Amino acid sequence: MKILIINSGSSSIKYQLMVMPANEVICSGMIDRIGLETSNITFKTASNSREEILPIPTHKVGLQKVADMLLDADKGVIKTTSEIAAVGHRVVHGGSIFLIQLLLQKK
Repeated sequence: MKILIINSGSSSIKYQLMVMPANEVICSGMIDRIGLETSNITFKTASNSREEILPIPTHKVGLQKVADMLLDADKGVIKTTSEIAAVGHRVVHGGSIFLIQLLLQKK
């Protein structure tokens, strides 16, 4: 089963495509400096690596670029998006501060 893991921050998108339960990384990469004219793009597999500098104005454009690289006819790692069984996104919260606020709202 292939799972796409995304960690989208304020100006970056990090990702890995993995095979589970083997815990094998098929590819990984990052787009950073989103919103600037010189966004850095990386895409790495076991057999190749590519880097580009392009303007990526929004996270939506960045996610489309990730999809395009995954599906690339020459260097991509999947033929269709239906090969991806699930997509996970890392969520960061305020830890104990978030928990205290949540508990106070329940009163």
